[in-house]
Amino acid sequence: MEGVNPKTAELIGFSLLKDDKNVYYMGEKIKDVKIKNFEKLGRNYWKNNNKIYYRDKKIENADMMSFKVLNEYFAKDKNNVYIGNSSIGLWKLNKIENPETFEFLSDTINTDSFYGKDKYNVYYVNRIFLSCFGTYTWIGFKVEGINKDKVEVLNKWFIKDDKNIYFEGKILEDVDYNTFEVLPNGDGKDKN
Repeated sequence: MEGVNPKTAELIGFSLLKDDKNVYYMGEKIKDVKIKNFEKLGRNYWKNNNKIYYRDKKIENADMMSFKVLNEYFAKDKNNVYIGNSSIGLWKLNKIENPETFEFLSDTINTDSFYGKDKYNVYYVNRIFLSCFGTYTWIGFKVEGINKDKVEVLNKWFIKDDKNIYFEGKILEDVDYNTFEVLPNGDGKDKN
């Protein structure tokens, strides 16, 4: 790559490279970066001059003091939970009610769908494709009626509490709770 110092070049995230003078994404120099103020926060997340970035995109209105990277795709601050540089929106809600206490309900998080919870609610978030050109967004909603203190993740689609089985955040009707199991292919079955 033109202009990169090979002696100080370091891969710091997906297609994200830094040397002693600049930060590059997909081979292009990111403008307005002062390398002396550069700080890596986690894979793909970094800050510079009181701004937080995901790869090459600035995260608008991120709170510097409370910002925390959760994994290579997700972060949170006191105001929002982020996937990449976008805050996760919720159906019929603006955002996750208490981002500071938000946590994933499984160690195997993927960017297509996941369950999480804060001190008030359990949430299901799913990636929705908007066009055949790779445009998508994440839509989430509160899982209604669930006992957040008794929730157990069965796989990326199914969870349960002490009374019900849920599929993609909705109660499964007419399921025998005691015999329900998740099959190796991800489907579920009960005695019925």
